[in-house]
Formats: sequence, C-alpha cells, structure tokens
Amino acid sequence: MTVIDTSAFMKFFLHENGWEEVLPHLTTSSSPETVDLLVTESANVLWKSVRAGLIEKDKVHELYSSMELLFTKGPLILKPASLFMGEALSIAISLDTPVYDALFIAKAHLDHATLVTADRHQAICAKKYGVTTILV
Repeated sequence: MTVIDTSAFMKFFLHENGWEEVLPHLTTSSSPETVDLLVTESANVLWKSVRAGLIEKDKVHELYSSMELLFTKGPLILKPASLFMGEALSIAISLDTPVYDALFIAKAHLDHATLVTADRHQAICAKKYGVTTILV
C-alpha cells in the first residue's frame, strides 16, 4: 500500500514538473490510500491557483470535478483523519512539523505503508519517524 499526500497528488493532477513519477503510485496495483484532509488541501491549492492567475475561475469547478473522480470512483481511497489524529499529534510535537503534514506520516506509519510526497521537509520527517518514503 502507498499513502499519497497532497503535494504528490496535486503534482500529478496539475501536471507539475515530474508529475509522471507519481503515476505508478496512483494505480490500483499499488493500493493507494490517503487521509480525507487531502480533499480540503487540494481544493485550497485550486483556490490559490485561481488567485495566482494559473487557473481561470470558470475552469476551477470542472477541474475539481475531475479531481474528485480520483477519490470517489478510484483508485485513491480516502480514510478519515480522525483515525490518525492521535499519532499525528505525537509526530507533530516530536518532529516539530505541522499536524496536517503529520497526518499523512501517521497513516503511513500505522498502516506500514510507503508515503509518497513531493514535499522534501515531509519526506525528511517521515524518514526520521521510520516511514518508508518516496520523494517525487
């Protein structure tokens, strides 16, 4: 199983540089899962992209609908953040990293899964916590 964090998911979805590296981790064969916080964070990335002029306002809902298919129809399975919050809080405190990042590390740790991230700081924290990590 792989745990996809928001940075990797949006790198893939927005076709940012190196997005192809994420693709193998978003197939049903890798059993990708994530924390439901990804939905909120991804919508926030879309909002920021509109504000920055990278996405046109009239296209953002269409983009969100396309994105939503990846976790409503598959292959990405959403799990409630509440299942991992206690562990995430411990990770956040011990590694001095935000709880919202620690949630993805906690999920990977508790599920003995590999974390896929595009966030270098998160990758470093995850490795310090003993989580196998792929930086894309």
